[in-house]
Amino acid sequence: MGKALCGHLARTRSQGHRPSRMASNKAQEVPGKQAKSMGVKRAADRDGYRQPMPRGATQIDKERKKTIFYGWWVVAALFLVGMLGPMGRYSLSALAPFLQMDFPWTKSQISMAFSIQLWSYSLLVLAVGWAIDRFGSRRIIFLGGFILLVALILVSQLSTLWQLYLFFGVFTALGVSMTHFVPTQTVAMRWFTKKAGLVGGIVTAAFGAGLAILSPLLTWMAGSIGWRNSWLISALAFGVIIMLLASLVIRNTPESVGLYPDGKAKAGGKTETDSPVPEEVVWSPKEAMRTSPFWFLFIANGVSVLPAQGMLTQVVMWGVDLGEPLATAGMFMTAFALPSVVGKVMGGWLGDRYGKKKIMGIAFFASLLIMISAWLTVDSRSSLLIIAILFGVAYGLPVGLFPAYLAHLYGRASLGTLLGIQVFGATLLGGAGPFIWGSVADITGSYNVACLISAMFYAVAVILLILINPGKLAKSYKVSLSSAPTW
Repeated sequence: MGKALCGHLARTRSQGHRPSRMASNKAQEVPGKQAKSMGVKRAADRDGYRQPMPRGATQIDKERKKTIFYGWWVVAALFLVGMLGPMGRYSLSALAPFLQMDFPWTKSQISMAFSIQLWSYSLLVLAVGWAIDRFGSRRIIFLGGFILLVALILVSQLSTLWQLYLFFGVFTALGVSMTHFVPTQTVAMRWFTKKAGLVGGIVTAAFGAGLAILSPLLTWMAGSIGWRNSWLISALAFGVIIMLLASLVIRNTPESVGLYPDGKAKAGGKTETDSPVPEEVVWSPKEAMRTSPFWFLFIANGVSVLPAQGMLTQVVMWGVDLGEPLATAGMFMTAFALPSVVGKVMGGWLGDRYGKKKIMGIAFFASLLIMISAWLTVDSRSSLLIIAILFGVAYGLPVGLFPAYLAHLYGRASLGTLLGIQVFGATLLGGAGPFIWGSVADITGSYNVACLISAMFYAVAVILLILINPGKLAKSYKVSLSSAPTW
């Protein structure tokens, strides 16, 4: 497959799609003084931000209609990376009950390893976001695959609690930060603009697919060959596959290979659909951080991640507490993760069609109602399964929309840095989720009260989304967004 894709890129370049150092769009062609007064920066001419100057555009358009846009191959590769990278974190969800059998550790002690990893991730992802904008996601993802391989090998050999906290909490956090969400979403948003919500949903759906497929596989492997061998095999499989995809398929931007986002080809100022290449406002990180919507999103994303991380990391142990055998308890993770795949793809499509902010708000409100229902009703394995399925769909709806909405408001050029800052907040706040859920279960003997607490966090997220006014943002900073949101 690697040779076929490389050949595809070579043919694309031979058809006249050579990058030039001209400005990437009309918004970036504003004269210096005017641009400064508008608060708009010129996109940096780096990491593939060089617009193509095709020759023989008519013939090229005909050829394009016969071939698959290379961006979809990139999305396919990102989907596989998105399945494997996050399992560096959530493999512990599947294997935690086996650790409890071998070590005298409480739920809150094991849950602390999740929290340490999330907090480590929140700090590391800031540097990762900056590195992506500077060096490109492709290199970052490759290096992350290698680090994940080494880290999980170390986890497979742990024998003390401090080793769990160090090997899993810190080392795997570095590998996950370089292969999960920020790098994959940044690449996806740079390849697609018109279908950003749908593509973001597809890429984030990989996370749910990985949990649904790999979590029960890990519990089955642990029951058959032991948790140490399960982690060792995971290390080799996850790391090697991610490195191969990064080196053979993934490319940082469409401009870096002589293409345009969404597969459009400029010809005499027109695309193959006879519409101008859209203007794009480019915000620097400092400019974006001066706006209130950026911080409303920062907090809303964080408080919504806390309940999700609590459920993700505790649902298997919750099922065991309700009487499910260890070997099959992974089905509760599948019951949560598989519907989230549907939710993420559906949320992306709905967001592109009806408005990203609107769908995010509906999803947060639905999650609030589901958490209240969980507090009141979960007392058996069947009731937990129902809640896991419903919450999986509601949780999945906004995940792919968040980076697409951020790119829509602030542009693609600094998306790695901006998304890194947002994810820093999400994991900083969300990192408390596993510890809160685990501690509540230790104190009360049940996870139900943790669901009530989670409902309160979703209420805050809904309020913050209501406060975001994109129209006021554009007017206040004298910026004309090419497709200004009206929702």
